[in-house]
Amino acid sequence: MKICIILLTLFSLSAQAQVLGELKGQGQIQASYATFSGSKDVRTSPCNVAMNIHQKPGSFELEFSVFECPKLDNWNDPYYAYNIVNGQLIDSTGAVKGAVAADGSIQFTEKSMSLTKYYLDTYDATCRLLYSTSKTLALNTVINYSFKQNTDGSWQVHRQTSEDRLAYTTHRDYPTCPAQTIPTKLGSTTDLSVVVK
Repeated sequence: MKICIILLTLFSLSAQAQVLGELKGQGQIQASYATFSGSKDVRTSPCNVAMNIHQKPGSFELEFSVFECPKLDNWNDPYYAYNIVNGQLIDSTGAVKGAVAADGSIQFTEKSMSLTKYYLDTYDATCRLLYSTSKTLALNTVINYSFKQNTDGSWQVHRQTSEDRLAYTTHRDYPTCPAQTIPTKLGSTTDLSVVVK
């Protein structure tokens, strides 16, 4: 079996963002992208942040976007809304996502998955197609947030992500058989610290 690799990855964190948020700030983000060679493409860039954050005794809501990053794409995170029950952040399904600490700081984690379906063809040594197998590739994203409000009303924000990026390889059962382009994934991480006010 021979596998040829085509690097067709997009160095982006998410979809293009529209700037939103009453609160703004500028922070430093470090992103690390795995490559097919086994090395990592590490990028550090200043980024502007916009945020809406609403906290009440029984609820917490967040909108967050990043824009004007010279070395990275812009993005909007999903809208997050939680009930606060006994110091825990509870989403609409009843799942515990995070907590409010005794000092008032807030931490939560959100996980998501997207699925990419494809077919993998299998050939014999004469390059005769034997069968096709349905495959599913799972792409996982984990976002960790922490917030602490300062005495001047600003917010200290720390955002970390671990994200599978969609990439493509070419696959051959035998050197003379047709090449197939199939999806695969490469890992990435980001780390952002910023004061928003």
